[in-house]
Amino acid sequence: MNRTPEREQGPFLSRAEVLGGLSGRRVSSALYVIESRTAYLALKARNATAPVLSAGVLEEQERAFLSALAAGRDLPPPTIQELEQFAPRWAYLVPPDAVARAELAHRIGDKYRFREEDAGRIRAALGLDDPAVQQAYRQRHRGELSDVYDTDLTTVEKLRWTRARLNRRLEELPPFWTTYGLTLTETVGAGMLALPIAVAGVGPLPGVAIIVVLGLLNVLTVAAVAETFTRTGSVRWGGAFFGRVVRGYLGRTGGVTFGVGMTIYTAPVLLACYVGFGVTVAQTTHTSAPLWAAALFAVNIALVFRKRLDATIASALFVGICNVLSIVILVLLALTVLEADNVRYAAIPGSSSFDPSVLAVAFGVVLLSFYGHTSVGNAAQVVLKRDPGGRSLMRGSVAAMFTVIALYSLWVFAVGGAVPAARLRDEPGTALVPLAEEAGNAATVVGFVFVFLAVGMGTVHLSLGLYNLVAERFVHRRGLGRLLGLVLIGSIFVLAELLIITETASFTGSLGVVGALTGPLMGGVFPVLMMESSRRRGDYEPSLFWRWMGNPVVAALTFLAFMATEVIYIWLWPSAIQRLVAATVVVLVIVVTVVMLRSGALRPRAVVEVRRDEDSGRDHLHVVSRGRTVRHENLPPGERLLGVPLAPLDVPEVRAWAHQVDAGGESEVLAVTATLRGPGGDVPQEMREGSVVLRLDDDVAETLELRLPRVSGAARR
Repeated sequence: MNRTPEREQGPFLSRAEVLGGLSGRRVSSALYVIESRTAYLALKARNATAPVLSAGVLEEQERAFLSALAAGRDLPPPTIQELEQFAPRWAYLVPPDAVARAELAHRIGDKYRFREEDAGRIRAALGLDDPAVQQAYRQRHRGELSDVYDTDLTTVEKLRWTRARLNRRLEELPPFWTTYGLTLTETVGAGMLALPIAVAGVGPLPGVAIIVVLGLLNVLTVAAVAETFTRTGSVRWGGAFFGRVVRGYLGRTGGVTFGVGMTIYTAPVLLACYVGFGVTVAQTTHTSAPLWAAALFAVNIALVFRKRLDATIASALFVGICNVLSIVILVLLALTVLEADNVRYAAIPGSSSFDPSVLAVAFGVVLLSFYGHTSVGNAAQVVLKRDPGGRSLMRGSVAAMFTVIALYSLWVFAVGGAVPAARLRDEPGTALVPLAEEAGNAATVVGFVFVFLAVGMGTVHLSLGLYNLVAERFVHRRGLGRLLGLVLIGSIFVLAELLIITETASFTGSLGVVGALTGPLMGGVFPVLMMESSRRRGDYEPSLFWRWMGNPVVAALTFLAFMATEVIYIWLWPSAIQRLVAATVVVLVIVVTVVMLRSGALRPRAVVEVRRDEDSGRDHLHVVSRGRTVRHENLPPGERLLGVPLAPLDVPEVRAWAHQVDAGGESEVLAVTATLRGPGGDVPQEMREGSVVLRLDDDVAETLELRLPRVSGAARR
C-alpha cells in the first residue's frame, strides 16, 4: 500500500519492532500486529470488487482504520477464519524462537475457537507441527499443544468454516481464472435483459451481427485497459481504482470527465433497474410493481446506512456464476420453443420495414451491456501481485469478453427466435416476461432468480456508489454530503415510481439512452487514450500485449469507430432535441480529448523505480523509458548511492519513486534522497510521499542520483 501521510506514521509494528521488543512483551506485540494486519487485509478484501464510484470513500475507510490503529484505539479483532485465510501474509511477523511461537499458539487458542483440521495455514505460520514448538509448549503450560484446538464446534461455527473454505477457493483461483471470472461475471448483468428487446426491431440475426461487431471493438478496448493497468505501479502496489489511473495518465481533465461520465452512466441505469425490477417481478407474481420497487429501495437504503457492502472477489464470482448459469438455462428453455418465422424476421437498411430509430436503441443497449472494463481494474489489483507480467490479466479479460459475445449472441438468437418481434418491442420491463409466456413456468422461476441477482444486486451497487460519490465531495461536511447522497438516490426512486405508475417507463429505452451518451466515451475513448499514454509514460512493460494496437492507424481507427457510434445518433434519433443532445456530446468528447492530449497525456516519460524488500534488505532498480524496460538490477543489501544517466533515456520528463515492500506484499514509502547532477552543479529534489517528477531541460542535468537509507538490522539478519 502506498501510504498516505497518516500511514507514514507507522500504525503497524514492523517485523524488526516485534522481534526487538522485550521478551515479556514480544508475544503480546506479535499477536497485536498479526491481528491488526489481518483486520486491514480483510478490509481491503471486502472492498476488492466495490463499485468504481466508491473509490474515494473506500480509501477514506482505509485511512480511518490506519489512523485509529496509529492512535492506539481499540479495533474489532478479525475472525479466526480471516486469521486462517491471511496467515501466509502475516507469517513473517511470527517470532522465530520456539518458546514465543508456543506462547502465541496458547494465546490464540484462548481467544479463538478452531479445530486442528481447519487451521492448516495458522499451524504452518506458527510452526505448530515442529517438535521444538510442541516441547516448548509442554514445558511452559504442562500440557500438549493439541490443547489449543477445539473439537466441539457448534453447527454455526462449522458452517462458517465451510463457507470460509469455499470463499478461499474462489479468492485463490489461478490468476487467469480470477481475471476471466471477474470480467465475465461483472460484465453480464442487467443490461442483458434488455438486449432481445433492443434488437427486436431489426430481428435476431441482424441483432447478433450488431453484437459481434460491437463486441469485437470492446475486445480491443478491454485489452487496452488490461495493458494500461499492467503498466501502472499504483495499481500493483497501491490498489488504485479506475478513476485514479485515468487521472494519472489523462490528467485532471480526464479524471473529472471520467467522474462525470460515470455519474451520467450510473444514475439513469439505477432508474432503469428500479423500473425493470418492479415491472418484471410484478408481472411474474401478479402483484404491484410500485410495491416491489419500493421494497428494493428500502433494502438499498438499509445498506447505505450500513455504510459498507461486502464486495469480495468470492461474492462477486458466486453471484456472477449464478447469473451465467441462469442465462444458460433460459437459453436452453427458449430453444425448445423456437419458431422459424421468428428467426427469419429481419428489418435491415434498404428494406421496407426498416425504421432507423430502432438502431439507436440497439446500439445504445449493446454498448452499455459490454461495459465491463472497470472489472478488469478490480481484477488487476489482485492478479498483478501473483502475475506481475500481466499475461493472465490480458488473456483472462480477452477470453472473458469473447465468452460474453458468444453468450449474448446465443441469448438474443434464442429469445428472438422464441418470442415474436412485435411482442418484444411492446415490453416495458425485461425480456424475461415475454420469454416466460412462451417457455412456461420453468423460465418464470429461473428468470425470477436472475432478476433478483442481476437487477436487484445491481441497484445495491449503483445506489451505494452514487451515495458515496456525493458523500466524498463533502469530506469536511459529512452530514450535508450524506443528506445530499440520500436525496439523490431517493429522487431517482421517486422518478422510477412515477414512471411505473403512469405506465410511461421503459427499461430498455432508458438503458439505450444511457449507452448512447456514455458507451462510446467510457468503453472506447478512455481505454484507447489510456493505452496510448501508458505506452509512453507507464511504470512497467508487460510481458504480453498487442504491439499492433499501438500503431497510430489502428488506434485512430478504433477511436473513430467508437466516435462513429456516437455521431450516428445525430441521424438515428427522431427529434431535433435528441439530435442536438447527440451533437453536443460529440463536440464535448472531441474537445475533452484535445484538452487531454494538449495537457501532456502523450508526453514521453521515463520511470525510475527503487523497490526494497524489507525482509531481505535487497534493492531492485527498475528503469522504463517510453514504456520499455531499459535497465533492471537486483542489488545486495547495503546503504548505497544509485546513479541513473539521463541522456540515454531520451525523454523530456522523468518520474522517480521509491518504496519498500514487506514480506506480506504491502508497500510503503521508502525515504530516498534525490539529486540532479550536471555541469551547473547539484540540484537536490524534494520527493513527496516517495515520488518526484522531473522536467528535463537540455544540458542542465546529466545524472539522477538516489541515496538509499541504511538497511534495518532485521533485514540484514
